[in-house]
Amino acid sequence: MINALRLKNRRTGLSLITAASVAVILALALTSFGQRNRAFDPVPLLRDFKSNAVTEVRVWSVDERYTLRKSDDSYWTAVEAADFPVRTEAIEDLLTALAIANKDKRSTVFPERYDELGVSDPRLGGTGAEVTLVTGTAEEASLVLGIKSGRSFVRQPDKKQVYRLSEVMPPFHRKRWWLDLETLPLPGPAVVEGVDLRFPDGRTFLIQDIDNRAYVEFGENEGVLRESIWRLISS
Repeated sequence: MINALRLKNRRTGLSLITAASVAVILALALTSFGQRNRAFDPVPLLRDFKSNAVTEVRVWSVDERYTLRKSDDSYWTAVEAADFPVRTEAIEDLLTALAIANKDKRSTVFPERYDELGVSDPRLGGTGAEVTLVTGTAEEASLVLGIKSGRSFVRQPDKKQVYRLSEVMPPFHRKRWWLDLETLPLPGPAVVEGVDLRFPDGRTFLIQDIDNRAYVEFGENEGVLRESIWRLISS
């Protein structure tokens, strides 16, 4: 009888210890889960960012390295494309997005997920685009940006944490996306108001001078002519 009672008490004690251990483990797991998934207060991507102070945007992707530069008269050009003009709305949209973007959600700290989110190191052949903003002669910020499922993600080059952004950033991987193929820079004062070019095969386009900038009206075969301009400035 006494032995049976001792055995019962021992089993009861073991059960209590097991239950307590399970409770502690569950509490720790729930605490850890809660910490990882607690609400994240959005914070600005770039604090005190002044878009009008940016003079260069340097991009390093697995496909290309290029620089978008603002001239003294506030025109933006692509340096590696013979200073060809950049589309005004494209650069304005970028600078506006950078100014208002928030980091609105933590994504991951695991490098094995970087490719998936488009933020792996482009210097090592990764999927991200490293973007450096320059004001005057000082580097303002460097970011590795990527896109997945229509959402933009970001991390600092020397940090592991990846954040989702509130704004969608433009595609950075190729400089051609930025170019204004309807505007050609003129090297000096205009001597004519326009040139109408017509080719034997029917291709036509008109170059007009407006405020010392040459604006192109392509007419027929627009795609072919745009491709010809691109080959010219890329050679």
